[in-house]
Amino acid sequence: MAYSKRCIVTGAAGFIGSALARLLLKETEATVLVVDKLTYAGVPESLKEVGLDSETLASSNSRLSFMKADICDQEAMDCAFAEFRPDTIFHLAAKLMNELGWRPRENFETGIRRTVQWYLDNEWWWKPIHEKKYSGQRLGTGK
Repeated sequence: MAYSKRCIVTGAAGFIGSALARLLLKETEATVLVVDKLTYAGVPESLKEVGLDSETLASSNSRLSFMKADICDQEAMDCAFAEFRPDTIFHLAAKLMNELGWRPRENFETGIRRTVQWYLDNEWWWKPIHEKKYSGQRLGTGK
């Protein structure tokens, strides 16, 4: 795959997020910033094979960085956007209903409100991408 973007993966120590981060690092030339709060579902060991030290959260892979942060922490996310300057964001941070029970406010905050707030707060990031007339290529397909 000839995918050499700068990607942020939220929820990257979770099951799906870590699988995506591993795929990006193994199968593409992407540089990846993984963001995770490391609560009940965050397992930094899941990124060991791509260079993350699960104790220190330091990376031996020059294309991988780890940021322990809550996606609802606007200051932390502003810092991530400003310093990392991603081309792509994979937003996979979430609350698992079967583990937490029915907590609609928490699920709304993480899953919906944060996503919309990122979009509104970060026009400087997405607007130039949008203006380049996205042509619909899919990751890894070349189509």
